[in-house]
Amino acid sequence: MLAFAKQHRDFRPAATFYLNQDPFQAGSDAPRLLRWLVAHGFEIGNHTVTHAPLNRLDDQGVQKELAGEARNIAQALPGYRVRTMALPFGAMPTNHSLAVQGSYGGESYGPYAVMLVGANPAPSPFTGDFNPASVPRIRTAQQPWRGAQTDYAFDYWLTQLEHNPGSVYVSDGDPQTVSFPQSEAGKISSRYQAEAKPS
Repeated sequence: MLAFAKQHRDFRPAATFYLNQDPFQAGSDAPRLLRWLVAHGFEIGNHTVTHAPLNRLDDQGVQKELAGEARNIAQALPGYRVRTMALPFGAMPTNHSLAVQGSYGGESYGPYAVMLVGANPAPSPFTGDFNPASVPRIRTAQQPWRGAQTDYAFDYWLTQLEHNPGSVYVSDGDPQTVSFPQSEAGKISSRYQAEAKPS
C-alpha cells in the first residue's frame, strides 16, 4: 500500500488492523510493529482475544473478550485510543451495548464504533441512517473478485463505482461544513443542519 502511494501521490494509504491475541504471543515483536503502523497513520482496532462469536457468550464472556484485547493493545501501545471494534463472524452479542462499551477484571473498553462483518459501504456519518453501534463496511479479500455479488468485497464495490460515477461525491474538504449534493438534503441528520452546505 505504501509502495502504491509513492507512485500515486493522490492516494492516501489508510487501513484499520483488527487484532486478536495472536500478535501478542511470547517473544512477539508486536509492540514495535504496532507502533510502526500507528506512526504511519494506520488504525488499530479490537477484534476480541480469541475471535469468539459474541452471540454465543453471556454478558461476562463478551466483556472478558473485549476487555482482554483492550488490555493487550494498551500494553503494546500505551496511551493509544482504540475507537472501533469488529465483530468476529459478524456475530452481535445478545446485549448489543456490550459491543460498544464495558469492563471486565478492572479493564474497561470503549466506547467503540462497532463494525459489522462487511458487505456494503456505510452510510455517511452525517446522515440519519448512520448508527455507530452497527456500521456496515467493505471488506478486502485475498482472492480477486470473480464477478459474483455474493462476496461484496472491495473489488466488487470498485467496479460498481466505476460503472456508476454519479454515485461518487467528493466533499469540499472544509471540516467546518458538511457538503453533499442538493438531492441528498433530506438525508442529513438534524444534529448537522447548522453545518449543512448542499451544492
